[in-house]
Amino acid sequence: YYSGNKSRIPSWQGGERIFFQSESHSNNAGVSRRFIHMLGQVKNPGEYSTEDGADFYTYLAKAGGPLGDSDFSKVEIVRVENGEKLSIVFDVEKGARLPVLRGGDMVMVHAKDENTIISNVTSVVQSITTILFAAVAL
Repeated sequence: YYSGNKSRIPSWQGGERIFFQSESHSNNAGVSRRFIHMLGQVKNPGEYSTEDGADFYTYLAKAGGPLGDSDFSKVEIVRVENGEKLSIVFDVEKGARLPVLRGGDMVMVHAKDENTIISNVTSVVQSITTILFAAVAL
């Protein structure tokens, strides 16, 4: 895009969602009206107004919940602190204390990598095979 070379711009496929990062809006007192951006493997990615006391699960629910291939072992928060981008990766599955979300945070729910999905499918197939062999043996 920035190069001005139109051949490097991906073609529009239709039905795709495109998100543009925007500057936060502020009122006269300099207090920002903030949002949490939920992206990745959620049903309704987008920006959601911040709420007092809301946590990761609140915004996950607002985003319609996770998709089937969500990887909760590596959820990422991207935020800007003192002009620097900061990435915080946390594991929801371990039940550890979750980071506090702040206005302007972008939460990325990553997809399971292909090896994890293949491993899970293999495990299910092995279980079904074992059950079938046990049923035939009876």
